[in-house]
Amino acid sequence: WKAVSLEMMALLYEISGQVEKAATLYINVIALREKIGGDGLETTYNNLGILFKGQGNHQKALFYFRKSYKLELQNKNNEGIAGSMVNMSISLKNLGYPDSSFTFLKKALTIAKPNSLYYITSNVYLGLSDYYTQKNKLDSALYYCWEIINSNNLKAETVSFASALQNVGAIYIKKGEYQLALVHLNKAEIELEKLNNLEYNNQLYALKAEAFEALGKYKQAYNYLTKFVASKDSLISKESVTILHNLEQKYETEKKERQIIELQLEATNSENQQIIFIFTICLVVLGIIFLFILLKSKSKANAIISISLSEKETLLKEIHHRVKNNLQIISSLLNLQSRYISDKAAKQAVNEGKSRVKAMALIHQKLYQKGNLTGIEMEDYIRNLVESLFVSYGINHKQITFISDISNIRLDVDTAIPLGLILNELVTNVLKYAFEGSKGELFIQLIKENNNLKLTVKDNGKGFKKSDAAQEGYGMRLIESLSRKLKATVLADSSAGTTYILTIEKFKLV
Repeated sequence: WKAVSLEMMALLYEISGQVEKAATLYINVIALREKIGGDGLETTYNNLGILFKGQGNHQKALFYFRKSYKLELQNKNNEGIAGSMVNMSISLKNLGYPDSSFTFLKKALTIAKPNSLYYITSNVYLGLSDYYTQKNKLDSALYYCWEIINSNNLKAETVSFASALQNVGAIYIKKGEYQLALVHLNKAEIELEKLNNLEYNNQLYALKAEAFEALGKYKQAYNYLTKFVASKDSLISKESVTILHNLEQKYETEKKERQIIELQLEATNSENQQIIFIFTICLVVLGIIFLFILLKSKSKANAIISISLSEKETLLKEIHHRVKNNLQIISSLLNLQSRYISDKAAKQAVNEGKSRVKAMALIHQKLYQKGNLTGIEMEDYIRNLVESLFVSYGINHKQITFISDISNIRLDVDTAIPLGLILNELVTNVLKYAFEGSKGELFIQLIKENNNLKLTVKDNGKGFKKSDAAQEGYGMRLIESLSRKLKATVLADSSAGTTYILTIEKFKLV
């Protein structure tokens, strides 16, 4: 009964967002159940795995799901075995092992389906649909969604039914069948209204905005984009409340611990005053006790600092994520705005602004996706930036061949952003003016040379004259301004195509 009571308390802490207290109680329950034996240990392992999964710690989640799975095998509990397999498949997918995840899903299906485990079967079908969508096998992905939608038993699982309808809509968007996508997304919206789940609504609004935009229904697209932003803000507010609650709990705990330490020190000092005149040896003993308390307090302070640094890193990662999302929203709004502009010069200016926003968004995306939150791997960034510009201007690699020579260089954000914007302008000029429909080559080099960074952008196109629009427009003024920020000299040559060489003095490697 003690184990059951502790586990119920852990669940309550988990629901209220007090994750650390929940994890501590789960670990205590595991220790108690391992000691006394009996049933229930597999459930506690599974609950702790779900807790870690919710925090994004998929490695630890997988560790506890495996422990639960082994006990379920010993107990020959089909429902527990299949459920553990599904949980392990989710962790493996999030850790980047899609094929291993697929193997567990197929095994789980052989148990869940013949035993009429409808909840598990529907989750397996959703997992298989996601797998085939990632592999771009869209007909197979649709098949598993239809298995849920067309089954009365599986359709009764409201969350799975709504998710299946939403997945069908997303797949039809990938297939370019936007009207069909909206039919199923509208059905999903009706089901999701019953659940009142912000996260599901957020995904649905983004998909409907994308479908309406593709159909040219920009007013509806804008409305759903606005709903998407509003629901995302609600999610962020909910997360903020949880974070503030956890910080408040930590503050109160630390405050009580400090008060206890202060009382202990006062008691020790009082005893010293009474004993110092009688036993000198006691003074030595008390000195040792004091030293022990001091070391313990220092150790605790170091642990608090370590936790604080980890939280700041998480918040910094979240900031980069949100900046990237906001820049993407700005890009989408610019894209919608450009649809209503008839003046070619104004439309071109808006589209160029959109490409500059994308160049900055790509930097923030790289920061939160990689382990280093302050540095950008320039080789990966430059390749992605060029590929994005090729897509934006409708260029394929048969028309223009991209050649690169980029050293293994990681730059800090203050260097990477202006350098990325300069590169965006130079490559844009090449794609717009250098070849005029003919084939050609684009060469980009970034190396460290004589304590400077050297950026070379070269093409074998027609070259330029000083009177060309590309040499007098806003883009060139932006390059000159950003070059001054980086203390860079700019050399331009059009004797054989166009070559720009920037020698950068002010930069920071990380």
